[in-house]
Amino acid sequence: MGRREGSRIKWTEEMKDALPQCKSKAVRLTKGDSPPRSENGRKSGYMSLMKDMWDEQGYGHLALSSQNLRDKAAALERTVGNVSRGIVRNVGRADGARSERRNEENAEIVAVESSDQNAIELRRRECKFAYRKYTRSS
Repeated sequence: MGRREGSRIKWTEEMKDALPQCKSKAVRLTKGDSPPRSENGRKSGYMSLMKDMWDEQGYGHLALSSQNLRDKAAALERTVGNVSRGIVRNVGRADGARSERRNEENAEIVAVESSDQNAIELRRRECKFAYRKYTRSS
């Protein structure tokens, strides 16, 4: 009762919540002191453990590969990361009574992001300059 080849899956909120939990448990198990091992004695990777946990939760009929699950988990982490970064950035803006520590943390996050943007812009300008220099000498 697997899904048809090439058919899309409508991801429910329950599925979106379950997958990151499976991944975090799998990563924790593989990085632990006694990681699960396959029949030949090799350590099981987190992707295969994540898939096993996913299937045990009743989603095995979707016939998703471990790679597909890894990709979806990464996409969900990026989405959650973007949202949480925005929340951290906006904490304390409406309420002036927020702790000084949170304001310092927000300033550090903004400084790092600003620094990253400056580095990207600097690299872009260097490449543009090098390209101009190269095309003039040719």
